[in-house]
Amino acid sequence: MSDVRIELRYFARVRELLGRRADTRTFPPGTTIADIWASLTEECPSLVGLTWKPSVNQEYATPETVLQDGDEVVFIPPVSGGTGSSAPDFPTDPSRIDTRFVGRDKR
Repeated sequence: MSDVRIELRYFARVRELLGRRADTRTFPPGTTIADIWASLTEECPSLVGLTWKPSVNQEYATPETVLQDGDEVVFIPPVSGGTGSSAPDFPTDPSRIDTRFVGRDKR
């Protein structure tokens, strides 16, 4: 079997530490996302301990995901913010909605 070609995309702290936005690399068949992360941490030990969520071809994946030729892998940094509540922060009582702004183009 021949090696698989993987497109790698980096964001936020991973991009800063590696000094680039993307790579195209070849790996042996059976390579997982965890294997790729291990190779990146060998290259850049500062990556060790960073938290990330992997994505393959724009779908969340697990570190154990086996990659196929042509896959795109993204290491997504954690996202923070919000109030910690799952409830939306807008009026739910229709009488409290200012209808002057309903349907207006906000561009």
